[in-house]
Amino acid sequence: MNITWLTRFMSDRAIWEGRYADLWSIPHVISGMLVAFALLGLEIDFWQGLGVSVLVAIAWELFERFTGLSSTEFLTNSIADLLFAQIGFITGYALLRGLRHERAMNVAWALLIVFIACVILGCISYTYYRRMP
Repeated sequence: MNITWLTRFMSDRAIWEGRYADLWSIPHVISGMLVAFALLGLEIDFWQGLGVSVLVAIAWELFERFTGLSSTEFLTNSIADLLFAQIGFITGYALLRGLRHERAMNVAWALLIVFIACVILGCISYTYYRRMP
């Protein structure tokens, strides 16, 4: 892999800080799915789970705002992130309801691995382009 391409990709703010959607949208969808998996494991029904998912997503967006993690993020992107998390929750809930426990656990683990990889890549990019002039 060409390291110059990777460096440009990691530092490209346009793909990490979009007005509505960006690469951070992917972890927001996956996090909604993981919340659904966790709440279904606790046998919480859809509507209560959706309420919890909304509260978790709002809490995260507020955390980002107050800690400065999203100091350059568009407000429209924060709102879209809330919607992406709920799309993930609804998708995760529907997916898990149709799978046997073993298969559902495999899907949950795979999603967790992808989520962690996305967050690591995003954090590396974030710290990289924060250092740029």
